[in-house]
Amino acid sequence: MSLVVAREKGEVMAAKKKEEPVSIQRMTAAELVRHTQQKFGKHAACLGNSEHLKTVHVPTDSIGLNIATDGGFPRGRTIIITGYEGCCKSSFCYTIIAEYQRRFGLPCAILDGDKSAADRIEAFGVDPANVQFSYPEDLENALNIVDNLMKETELGLILVDPIAVLPAKKEVTESKEVSTMEITDVSLRAKLMTKFYRLHSSRMASCINRGVMPPTLLIVQQYYTGNIGGYGMPTKEIPGGRAQKYASFLTVEFSKATAEEVNYTPPAKPWEITDTVEEFGEDKKRRVGLKIAYTINKSKVSMDGKHGVFSILTRSTMDELCPPGISKIDEIIRYGLKLKLIEQNGAWFTYADIKAQGMTGFVILLIQRQELMDELERKIYEAAGITNVGKKEEENVATM
Repeated sequence: MSLVVAREKGEVMAAKKKEEPVSIQRMTAAELVRHTQQKFGKHAACLGNSEHLKTVHVPTDSIGLNIATDGGFPRGRTIIITGYEGCCKSSFCYTIIAEYQRRFGLPCAILDGDKSAADRIEAFGVDPANVQFSYPEDLENALNIVDNLMKETELGLILVDPIAVLPAKKEVTESKEVSTMEITDVSLRAKLMTKFYRLHSSRMASCINRGVMPPTLLIVQQYYTGNIGGYGMPTKEIPGGRAQKYASFLTVEFSKATAEEVNYTPPAKPWEITDTVEEFGEDKKRRVGLKIAYTINKSKVSMDGKHGVFSILTRSTMDELCPPGISKIDEIIRYGLKLKLIEQNGAWFTYADIKAQGMTGFVILLIQRQELMDELERKIYEAAGITNVGKKEEENVATM
């Protein structure tokens, strides 16, 4: 066959292919899911109204933070807590672990970079017997532990606190062999974290596709300030590369509250919570907690940019009526006054059948009436349009 004849035959065949209509099937959504499952496996697709696709919110002890996140922290997702040192990031995370233990009864895991959590968690309501502790030697060890827990166990929450102090394995081995403390690759941590988040995203997708709730990954990061690659004002960055910003489902920034945020009058430090104790026959003030300002920097479940203030106690106060943890009574009274659920006439405060002179006396009476506190909390959530907080577990959490 000559080249001319072959070329003409090829052009004829190509013209016939163009004229033949492509058969496209019109399917319903259910048929499309079955079609995809036949080609790629039964876990490759599902209908959008499947229960295991819905985001489950686990409420924190902060009413304002629950409102800002539309019901609480999302379960089974990656959450990053950022901020400078001394902002009670670790203490806040311990209250989250306690809530997971109360709600789900599942064990949690703590990868403790500070080596201090074991002495503190019990004060915040955490059961130490239901927590796995790990003290990773390097960043690779920590990430491998997290990956193994994701694959082989059923956990409620994995806390890595703080991830910034963990060195890369290459840095550790080099410092053992050589007496100098030099960093050979400044981007090593960023590369490791980027690889981990890609793998972690795959693990989470595998769990969700199988209808299994993955454990929540809670990572605590500290800011460092500096001019990175340019001039101008210092910028806030977190170590580990930009992959963390894109991989996180929720990013919350903590800072010490300013005078404007708490309507406080100098000269005292506006972020400090103090009480008076007798010491050596004299009344002295001691710090029992901090007022923490929070900002939602990124959220997949609510609007970002929301901010507020909550109080967290680091020791018991008011004759042990207020234990360590987030002070819910503080927010109940603050929002109750703002919404005019609690009446204030001069120094007198009234709600239902409770009436007391002075804020301290009113707080003590309200704490002793748990049913009234629950009623006020419910009304505050209703005013904010939040309906999925405070319900029983079987009503609020989908069975995975």
